[in-house]
Amino acid sequence: MFQYYILANMMNPGLFGQLSPNVDGKTEPYKVILMHFGGSQTYTLMFPETGEAYTLTGMTTATVTMMYKCFDLKTMLYLYEPTIDKVQEPVLPASLRSPSYIATVSPDNKRYKETAKRLDCRVLYFPLWNLEDILAIARYLREHDPGYQGARTDDEVRARVAKFGQVLRPVLASKGWVKQYEAGWDSALAAADATALLLRGNIEDHSVSDFVAQMVVPTEGENALTEFHLQITSDIAREKLKDKLHNVNLATKKAALKKNLQFDSHMSKECPGLFKFVTASLIARNELNGWKSQDMLVKGSALVPYKMERFTAALEEGRIPQYSEMQPGMLYVSLNNNERVVESMGRASDGSVVIYQNIWRKQTNVDITGKSLEKVCQQYGVPQGTSIEYQLLVKPTIFASTHVQFIPDRSFADCYKFSIHKVLCSL
Repeated sequence: MFQYYILANMMNPGLFGQLSPNVDGKTEPYKVILMHFGGSQTYTLMFPETGEAYTLTGMTTATVTMMYKCFDLKTMLYLYEPTIDKVQEPVLPASLRSPSYIATVSPDNKRYKETAKRLDCRVLYFPLWNLEDILAIARYLREHDPGYQGARTDDEVRARVAKFGQVLRPVLASKGWVKQYEAGWDSALAAADATALLLRGNIEDHSVSDFVAQMVVPTEGENALTEFHLQITSDIAREKLKDKLHNVNLATKKAALKKNLQFDSHMSKECPGLFKFVTASLIARNELNGWKSQDMLVKGSALVPYKMERFTAALEEGRIPQYSEMQPGMLYVSLNNNERVVESMGRASDGSVVIYQNIWRKQTNVDITGKSLEKVCQQYGVPQGTSIEYQLLVKPTIFASTHVQFIPDRSFADCYKFSIHKVLCSL
């Protein structure tokens, strides 16, 4: 299956993106492709430009060597897949080894690292199938494979993807195997270590499991196919792990965010929630070294040191209460991850209110309207005449590219004193 993906990539660059460069740094399609499954003397020889393919049987080292001498190795790709747990050498003399040799193996550390060490090659990672790919594969199997016993309808495929993620084995398995996968899924989630999931980023970690996390592989750019980062397999699994992820300590949450700053795909769906609680914790601890605020109401205002010394009391997580119920100095954090205007809120000792909204995902333009702020004040019973400070807490790597526009409203301006700030949050 991995080899067929590589072939599809070569035949359809518009769908799959640019080919990963070979050892010579070239990305042009190959003129000759040889496929070989370890332990077999059968090869498939393909010529992409003409669409020709030949099955070669009874091939020995000698005949393979003779065949290789017929082609320009710089325009040839050798696809090899070992069929046993211990990696075999391909049936090919080292002196004739093609510049482009790909061994497709499962993500087993002892297999691919041994191959890389012995053959002096680099490791490429196989991207996840998207839903449309998986639906197309299932439809093809239903129509052309009489022995197929997997998901019988598109809806059944979608339901399995929603639970297991974009891994073919459980999604296309027979009902008997699905029951075993479901038991494994339950056990893996129960045993999952949130710290390992957030920090180590290794699919082979016994505390992670491929039922819990799957590899996200970039398909474009300079790092195409050469690195991977983990994502939780599905929203269902994410919901099951919510409490474990929430209860990791502050240092772990900060470390996970810093890893995401280096690798944007690492736990990208978890990081906005982590960012909300990290920023709230830092505010409550008054640990704001390196934070900078830009006043959005003063055109061209320069960055100035950001100070917030009013919320030094402990956090309270859950429902944001009414203004009259707020304890001065207490910062309240909503557990609702779908808040679009206010995620944290506190009442200072002088009666003023500070509202925080976090921006972790890349957004080019962010519009803040007076009407939305007035609605928030009304929702939480903030008296007219109260001073409102609205803080947009922005991920450091997107601070410069995030443009915030305030759309004024006469009613809000008449009822409240307010300022709006875009804040660079140093972790």
